[in-house]
Amino acid sequence: MEYRTILECTIEDILTVLNDPDWPVAELILHVFSKILVGFTDSDTGDLYLRTIAIEWLGTIAARIKTGLNRIVGAHGSYTPEWLYQLNKSIPLHGADHTATTLQLMDRCRMKVYQSLLEEVSDENTQQFYLATWGYGCASSLKSTLERIQDCADDIENDLSVPMELASSLQSSCHRYWLLSLGLEAFIPKQSRYEFPELNRNDLQLITELLATRSSLFQNINLFMSKLLACLDKNVVAFRTKAIRAIGQITAISPEIWEEAHIHQAVVQRIYDVSPSVRDAAVELIAKYLSTQPELSSKLYGILSSRIMDTAPNVRKRVVKLLPDLYDKCDDMEIKIDIGAKLLQRMDDNEVSIQNNALKAAQKVLFSPFHTIDQGTDNSFGQSFGNSKARKQKIANWTNLITSTVAKLNGSVSGRNAILTGFIQKTIEKADDKLRQWYETIFQWIVESLFEKMLMLDESGNTMKFFHCMATIHAFTKACPTLLTETQVYTLLPYLSVSESDDWTIGQYVMVLYKDVLPRLKHGDVEFAHMVEGVLLQTLGKCPSHVIHDAVSCLCAIVGNISHRYSILIKMLGSCLASLEHDKQMARKKNLISKPLKTAKALMICGFLCQYFDFDEKRARKADLMTELDKIDKGKITSFVFELLLYFTKDIIDDKNDNRQIKLASLMALGSLYASHPTFMITPESTGLLDKIFELDDVELKIQLMDVFLGFLHAEETRIQKRAEGSGDSLYSKTIDVETLLGNTEEFAELGANGSLMQRYLSSILKCALGSTNQLRLAAFDVIETVINQGLAHPMMCMPAIVAAETSPDVILRNKAYYLHIYIHNKFGNILYSQMDANLKSAYDYQKLLCGKHIKGFGKRGGDEVEEALLGVTYSVLKEKKNARTEFLLNLVKPFNIDIKPSTAMPHDFVEMNYLTFLADSLLTLPFSLSDELYCVLHAMDRILLTVGGALLPLVHHYKKEGVVSALSYMDDDGDIDDEKDNFGLDQEYMTAAKSAITMVILIRTKEALKALYNIDDQEIQGYQPNGRHKSHTLTKDLDENSHMDWKELAYFRLNKLNSFTASDACLAFEKRMEEADISIHNATDQ
Repeated sequence: MEYRTILECTIEDILTVLNDPDWPVAELILHVFSKILVGFTDSDTGDLYLRTIAIEWLGTIAARIKTGLNRIVGAHGSYTPEWLYQLNKSIPLHGADHTATTLQLMDRCRMKVYQSLLEEVSDENTQQFYLATWGYGCASSLKSTLERIQDCADDIENDLSVPMELASSLQSSCHRYWLLSLGLEAFIPKQSRYEFPELNRNDLQLITELLATRSSLFQNINLFMSKLLACLDKNVVAFRTKAIRAIGQITAISPEIWEEAHIHQAVVQRIYDVSPSVRDAAVELIAKYLSTQPELSSKLYGILSSRIMDTAPNVRKRVVKLLPDLYDKCDDMEIKIDIGAKLLQRMDDNEVSIQNNALKAAQKVLFSPFHTIDQGTDNSFGQSFGNSKARKQKIANWTNLITSTVAKLNGSVSGRNAILTGFIQKTIEKADDKLRQWYETIFQWIVESLFEKMLMLDESGNTMKFFHCMATIHAFTKACPTLLTETQVYTLLPYLSVSESDDWTIGQYVMVLYKDVLPRLKHGDVEFAHMVEGVLLQTLGKCPSHVIHDAVSCLCAIVGNISHRYSILIKMLGSCLASLEHDKQMARKKNLISKPLKTAKALMICGFLCQYFDFDEKRARKADLMTELDKIDKGKITSFVFELLLYFTKDIIDDKNDNRQIKLASLMALGSLYASHPTFMITPESTGLLDKIFELDDVELKIQLMDVFLGFLHAEETRIQKRAEGSGDSLYSKTIDVETLLGNTEEFAELGANGSLMQRYLSSILKCALGSTNQLRLAAFDVIETVINQGLAHPMMCMPAIVAAETSPDVILRNKAYYLHIYIHNKFGNILYSQMDANLKSAYDYQKLLCGKHIKGFGKRGGDEVEEALLGVTYSVLKEKKNARTEFLLNLVKPFNIDIKPSTAMPHDFVEMNYLTFLADSLLTLPFSLSDELYCVLHAMDRILLTVGGALLPLVHHYKKEGVVSALSYMDDDGDIDDEKDNFGLDQEYMTAAKSAITMVILIRTKEALKALYNIDDQEIQGYQPNGRHKSHTLTKDLDENSHMDWKELAYFRLNKLNSFTASDACLAFEKRMEEADISIHNATDQ
């Protein structure tokens, strides 16, 4: 460490005095030192640390050289006097381009430096060093010039006057430097027409810098750049990272080098590097370059901003921090909107630090423009807004930018506005009193502007934009209810009175807004609340089923918090229960229900009423106001409702359609009851119902059940969070032991009803995640995601479903699985992959469900419809961790390692051939980038072929000798063969051998195809040692080679059956392939 510090300090000092007139030796030292550094970067052996330091220092020296060059040409803010600019323009950079005139001019520059040193009475050694250096340079040039003259002397046509004049000038200069070094007087000619101004110390340093730019050190800048670019392809991560940062130092001095195509492409390629640290460095470099440009490149911005979804937290954090800077300098509204949307989406990142950074960044880009508005004396929106038309337009423009940003978010309208609501809530919660007051003022301006726009859209009939405007108003007012004025609240009431079917969505938005805003207003208007109640009661009488939830929740919120007219809710509940009792009796007596739609509606209203209004709790606290409740039942109302709802989940009538409709409504109602009263969900009656639904083959009921689970889990999480906040603890900061998650300790009980239920039903939910319809799969996956996020089960249990979902053709499900996988991969690591074989089998079973018998390991993905490995998404997550990646790759090969002994072999389906082709397809289409990955796979294949293949070959020879295997004449592939005759003699032992032969043929063909795709030879495979240290290198895939196999070359896959014909075909194909591969038992024993 001490020597390293001395070296670093020495080099820093040398860089500081480089081109100082009093320190000419600095250039020589750096020239020698840079040669040593280049040697280290070229070497593939030696100390890793020294090679890393060499890359770093090479970048520092190159950056210093660029600084000197910029100072001479006056680039990037450097001031260059006119006389120096003319000198630099007149004197060539390279010695070969000199003429006698330019050489004399350069000689005069040297003499100016020398004379200045004499006048300043500088150190004599400094003077001697300059003279020796200049003399050596001139002597070398003279020698090469004389050689050139001699070479051209025989050719009469060559004009030698110019080189002769140049040689004479060089000789004169050499002679003068020699005389001066001896302390003798020497004539200094003034043949050049150039006249130097009066020079001060700074001017002298500029001349020294000018002369240095013609030296070999400065001439090597392109060499240094090429060495740094070569380091970007090194196998060691530290080399690539240091090289990126070194190039970043240089581009910070001279951004124009980025425009060179080879540099640009090399850096952009590293943004997709396997290593997070390399990607992080590349992101930083690109962002710094973009910040220096007058215009933002949309292409580079797209590359950079896409890394906000990177798997590595440090890369995401870097992008989140950099995007606001790009936002400030960008005039493109599309890019501004995209930046805002990306920052809002990162607010739900799994890393808390990224969430906080995204919050601050989003506040900066979305709310900072409002700082420019002069608020005047009036701190509210009203008067000060109205006084300025220009300011009103500015607020409208910035508000439109916010709404456009929200519209850019992925997902549904409700999902997008949930993100906006969360953003506003966090903004208010984390602000101090002064800042909160400022934010509330801004929000009031925004809401007023949105309200005005919304009314204009209503008049023009632009329904879709009207909905978006209403949803955005709701997002702001939900977080800050005081934003709505009384006038605005009253203005919305007519939209609640729905007369046409198309207006139900508008009515729903108003219901949701009233539910969240009215109870939280400081001074609730009781008369207005009565009006709203009346409209809602009318609405419930005629609205469709999907509106009932919003209407009931809004009504309960108003009654419970403003009007306190509990009799309204009691009468509604009583009416619905009486109707249900009547239907119950009808079903028992006549086995029919006359109005199933009415019954379904009554069931849902009962469930929602019990969810949003606690009748029993209110009766206990305010018995005098709840006396009418006794008319329904004197016991617990929720228990009474629960029993009635439970009844309607049974098969009570013969009409299957009506029966299902009623069962779905009753299950939805029970879900509402479970969400507010969780103990009902763990009763024997409920668990029995849930078990029965999972056993049934009814997809609609299962989808509804997933919604019930999801609502229950969210409600439980909210309850636990409130309880934790009350006790000063946090749901997410509480450490839950892995053993608890697996259900192996007494602490299991502490997880509550949600934990116990998920432990019981997780396996059934996982089966639904691979269910028969995409809607069921999505619903089940939402539950799985919630279970994992709440820590209710170990993610390892969910990995088969996650890996399977990552192969889905549905982009929504695939993305859900991918991001969930990234989250748990970063959090839990390699423990997730202890059952990798089960994960792969689950992916295959899922594909079999989707494709039937026509299963392939690849499919079309992305907008360009390129065929990629279905397991490529999983592989991209695992690729960064070597152990997980190796385990994954080996498990793709492991199923080929079969046991050919008939005594232990399973009958018929001991190996599923389509599963093996699925794995083989995956291996052929995976994007291998490093040699270690491919060698690992090919080495594992070799071992199986040597053992299994070697043992199988004698058995095939035996069957061939016995006549069981023969070169049959090829018949029609449609198989017009008598099956009974054809299967004669096909005993279990022979079937085992035939299937083993098919397995080996698949393996051999896959191995040979991989070798051809990546240009690998057998020697490289044999030299690979799994536990040894190898120098990995990047791979290039031969795009001309076909990576898709036609497995129908084997008769077994053409006919889809195993008979004597396909068995013989497989054995003969295996024998031929083994002979071609030159693998035998003898080779196996040699190994």
